[in-house]
Amino acid sequence: MPKYYGCPCEGCGEPLTLKDDIVVCPDCGAPYHRTCYEKLGRCIHSPAHAAGDEWHFPYQDAELRTCPSCGERTLRSEETCRCCGAALPPETEADEQLNDRKAAQDEQHDGFDYERFYRQYEQQTMDPLHRNLQAAFGKDELIDGAILYMRIYAFGLPAMALYNFGSAVLTASGDTKRPLIFLSIAGGLNICLNLFFVIVCKMAADGVALATILSQYTSAVLVLRVLLRTQEDYRLELKNFVFSWEKAQRILALGITSGLQHAIFAMANLFIQSAVNTFSAAVVEGNSAAANADSLVYEVMAAPYTACSTFISQNYGAHNKERIQEAYRVSLVYSFGVGAVLGLALMFFGGGFLRIFTPDPEVIAAGMEKLHIMGWSYAFSAFMDNSLAASRGLGKSAVPVAIVILGSCVFRVIWVYTIFAMFHTLTSLYLLYIFSWALTAIGQMVYFFRAFRKQTAAWKTPQLA
Repeated sequence: MPKYYGCPCEGCGEPLTLKDDIVVCPDCGAPYHRTCYEKLGRCIHSPAHAAGDEWHFPYQDAELRTCPSCGERTLRSEETCRCCGAALPPETEADEQLNDRKAAQDEQHDGFDYERFYRQYEQQTMDPLHRNLQAAFGKDELIDGAILYMRIYAFGLPAMALYNFGSAVLTASGDTKRPLIFLSIAGGLNICLNLFFVIVCKMAADGVALATILSQYTSAVLVLRVLLRTQEDYRLELKNFVFSWEKAQRILALGITSGLQHAIFAMANLFIQSAVNTFSAAVVEGNSAAANADSLVYEVMAAPYTACSTFISQNYGAHNKERIQEAYRVSLVYSFGVGAVLGLALMFFGGGFLRIFTPDPEVIAAGMEKLHIMGWSYAFSAFMDNSLAASRGLGKSAVPVAIVILGSCVFRVIWVYTIFAMFHTLTSLYLLYIFSWALTAIGQMVYFFRAFRKQTAAWKTPQLA
């Protein structure tokens, strides 16, 4: 890339030479030493990218001459070439003619920005999945591994769906023990296979993804085996498969809105991840390590939500108002308590937790910055999720999902582009969780209690479920 030789690196200010590994910002074209760019974690001009700001060659033709050793343009005011380091002899008439020709060539090139054209061409011809991940995360060194992981992981989605279905059937019948055992077996297998593929087989993202899908199919086979062999009413008989459009409509009414909620949640989290990636690579890695705590806490807190929805739907059918209210209160207390205990434990012992994933002190410090905020915030998500589960127990899903989309998705995107853009600190970013949960919880609780009063107003005598 001769256009950049001799120009100062935008990170350290040192000239870019023929020997340097040069990278260019894909948005504005600013040049960097690769090590400088990786240390910064982003382009220093990223705040101006949205306005279309582009990097321009910093020198005028009158300031430049052609190096007789390497043929590149360098500053007249210096005794050695910025590009190759060779000593520059005094200029002669022949040198001036060569400079004029070189300047004329550069002037022709200035009429058409080849670098910009190349960047646009690269974006257009890039693999769509690669392009979307680059837009979301911006870390080129991580994208190839992420693409490979996603492509392998996709093969495990049917197994995940089958296990979730079977687990829901067993849980609804009161059998919560076997789904937990099957999930524990799959989780243990996943850990062992991760260690085997990564340490023994020297695999990377592909090994982690392969371990995941193998454990998913293991749990799916175990739960399917129970459904095929049980003598209960919910026994799965493949020969008696019959499609019922009426039942399908009722299932889809709840399922599509729930799926839409999770999909939009994922889209909102892309904006958060994109904001995290404006910091250094250590912060990105620390955030990813701390994110493992999210799934740990959320999954444990989800158990009371599932019970809440199940018990409320059963007592709604039995017209028992008191037990509906009791189920809501008990599940809320349990989920809040679990979130508070686990969150506080992560605040005080999070360092040891993060060392499971990385030994780097800088990465651990960045991860603890997230855990110190999220640790006391987790419990408050119970008010949002428990009320949402309770509304579903009453057969209501469309309005609760709309509230979630506005309060926990749209609000987060607005926060990233306003509050975070103003302060640009990790604290201002991570605080969006507690504020979005509080806003959504208010809406969910108001809707649940209104729906509950409206749908139970005509009930007279409570009956036992």
